[in-house]
Amino acid sequence: MKRNFIQQTLVFSGMAGCMAACIMASSCKDEARGQVYDPNVPVTVTDFYPDSGGVATQMILNGSNFGTDLNNIQVYFNKKKAAVIGSLGDKLYVITPRRPGDGMPDDGDPDHDQVDITVQVGEQSATYNKKFNYHIQTLVSTLCGRPGTTETKVGTLGETEFKGEMGFLAVDAEDNLFVAPRELWGQTN
Repeated sequence: MKRNFIQQTLVFSGMAGCMAACIMASSCKDEARGQVYDPNVPVTVTDFYPDSGGVATQMILNGSNFGTDLNNIQVYFNKKKAAVIGSLGDKLYVITPRRPGDGMPDDGDPDHDQVDITVQVGEQSATYNKKFNYHIQTLVSTLCGRPGTTETKVGTLGETEFKGEMGFLAVDAEDNLFVAPRELWGQTN
C-alpha cells in the first residue's frame, strides 16, 4: 500500500511537472508570436511599404501596440476598410481595398490619389503622417477555383470551386461579381 502511494505521488508529480512545462512553453510561444495589445498604452504608427499601389496591394504597416487579435484590428484607407491578414504586434500585413480615394478615378489632381491610412485597435486609432499613393489599375487574377476540379463547392473565395464551365456572370451596383456555373442553371435550393 505504501509503495502504491509512492508510485501515485510520483506519477502525479510527473504529470504536474509536464503540465507546468507545457504552460510555460505555450506562454513563450505567445510572446514569440507577437505583442499583446495593451489598452493603457497608445497605438502608434511609424511607416509602411510600399508607399504606392492599387487594389489588392500587399502592404506591411509598422508601429506598436497593435496586438495580435485580428478581430480587434481595423485598417482603413480613407474610410474604406482593408483586409487585415496578419499581425505581429508591431507589424500588420494588409491588402489594400478597392478605390479608397475621394474623387476617384484620378481627375488629374495629384491630391486625389493621396490616401490616409488609419489603424484602429479597440477604441484607439492612429493615422500615418505619410499618405499612400493610390493608383487605379487593372488587375486580372484568379478569385476562386482551380483547374481540374471534380465538383462544385460553395464557400469563401479560398474554398469555392467550380466543376465545368462558367455559364453566367453578373455585376451589381457595388461592383460585386456573381458567377453561376452551367451545371447549376435552373436549379433552386
